Amino acid sequence: MEQIEENEESKKSFVVDKNGAPLAVHVGPANTHDSQLLIPTITQLHMTFEKTAILAADSAYDSKILRKKCSEKNIALISSVNRRRDKKRTSYTPSHRWIVEQTFGIFHWKRGLKTCWTKTQESFLAFVQLVAAERLFKLSRI
Repeated sequence: MEQIEENEESKKSFVVDKNGAPLAVHVGPANTHDSQLLIPTITQLHMTFEKTAILAADSAYDSKILRKKCSEKNIALISSVNRRRDKKRTSYTPSHRWIVEQTFGIFHWKRGLKTCWTKTQESFLAFVQLVAAERLFKLSRI
């Protein structure tokens, strides 16, 4: 069990569907690069996709290794171009990226997720999962 130091932030990683329903969540230390949280997050997806699923992401996920890991689960990783890696590539931004940003905003409306009040990552993850369950409940009533 990892202790979270006082005033230390945690980073959240989500996989959401096209309606913003959370399919998988993962938390880690704030000093972890976003790309390192993707693999633990997608391994939580306990579903198989008959058709290739599309995962829209920002430029932090522009990596051949991540694309390979996603393809093993029949997921096509579509990420923005990381211009620092290759300046000759054409800039591209996935069209559905705003859905993830909207989900982050909804999660941050909850006071406990704005500031980490918990002592361990496990308790913070439990709180994030509780908010995800509430979000799924609200989406099911629409």
